[in-house]
Amino acid sequence: MPATYIINGTIADASTAQDAVAAGNDYGACVIQAIGGDLRVMVGADASGTIGETVYEDTSSTFTALSGQRISVWSTTNGMSYSIRLAQ
Repeated sequence: MPATYIINGTIADASTAQDAVAAGNDYGACVIQAIGGDLRVMVGADASGTIGETVYEDTSSTFTALSGQRISVWSTTNGMSYSIRLAQ
């Protein structure tokens, strides 16, 4: 059975993209949950207010075929939390 890991993160600076998962990883899929606000998520490039998929507050989205690309997150809410469940 493939390994699964959970990362809990916080938006450090509102309206600024930050990497949630570094490039070069060996994860094939992930589920991202937005906690306490909406979260923009982009695979392979910086997320922004207009770039990436929106994961709405208290919901989750699944991303597949990551191919070792980084995952960037962005939110207008400073200190907002998110959780990522990564699978190989």
